[in-house]
Amino acid sequence: MPIPQIPDFLPQVLGQNADVFNIPMTSSTTDPAAAGALNYATGWPQITAIAPEAGGLAPEREYFNAVNKLFSQHLFFQQSGGVYPWNAGLNYLAGAHVLGSDGNEYIALTPSGPDVPAVGGSGVVGPVDPVNDTTGVWGKTVWNPAQLLPAYPPTFLTASGVWTAPESRYYWVTVVGGGGGGGGGYNLNDYLYSGAGGGSGYIRKMTRWYNKGRTIDFVVGAGGAGGAPGSDTTGGGNGGDGGDSVFDELIAQGGKGGGAGRFQVSTIAGIGGVGRISGPTSRYAPNMSTNQYIGYTAADGYSDLSISRTAYGTGGIGGTAQNNNSQPGGAGASGAVIIE
Repeated sequence: MPIPQIPDFLPQVLGQNADVFNIPMTSSTTDPAAAGALNYATGWPQITAIAPEAGGLAPEREYFNAVNKLFSQHLFFQQSGGVYPWNAGLNYLAGAHVLGSDGNEYIALTPSGPDVPAVGGSGVVGPVDPVNDTTGVWGKTVWNPAQLLPAYPPTFLTASGVWTAPESRYYWVTVVGGGGGGGGGYNLNDYLYSGAGGGSGYIRKMTRWYNKGRTIDFVVGAGGAGGAPGSDTTGGGNGGDGGDSVFDELIAQGGKGGGAGRFQVSTIAGIGGVGRISGPTSRYAPNMSTNQYIGYTAADGYSDLSISRTAYGTGGIGGTAQNNNSQPGGAGASGAVIIE
């Protein structure tokens, strides 16, 4: 197949000032004078293929001008980077670009239009105005949206539910899985066996356009339970896994629970795992980032218990033993959905 080449520049519409006839939708069966008119349904009528002296009609110059002008208008518009306005009478496939009545460009995420079959084969989708769409048929386009987002104060969703977009715009979404619980420690014959800290929840990010009124069901993963302390006859219990957090198509897995204390002789509890990040980095400067609310690392035994209680998705501390008493592992922090 030939490789496309950039065509010659079109300096203006061909036949911009030409005399033209309006092209009818169909040929006329009642007006003899219009019997030879070019039309959208059949093109040139058969009578124009017959010589005039044999009873045919010659094609008229004004129709040729009309065709050249019409095609040239579309080519000139596209050459200038124009985007066609949305039209309720057209059928749009996924990927189509249109200009909304609000002056913004939209891209079709799913097909729509008066003749597009509905999912399941019952009825049609019908026209969907992109400006007022709340169903996800259309999405607004913008170049590198993460760089164009203004700063919005973060909204913290800490319990599962339904979120409703308060306005039509791009949103910066961060989803954090629940932290794993720390493993329980135990004391055996004055030996102190510490449990491992739980792993931090997975962290995922995205930028997405939502129209006003769009609703999203979301799940916030719970933190894993801390492992039970051991006794003289049994080791400590493993920490529980953190729950997954889900928002739209983003799934942030919960952190794994820490192992129970069994072999390591220590008076220092284990350290939780480090949160993994998926998606674009924060658009904010470090001191304004939502990262400050997320438990990238878990608490370190007795040194900083506040971390596991203030940062979402932090793994729980590992349990140890004090004064010959076995200590349970700390619970992992719950996850969160943060929307800006």
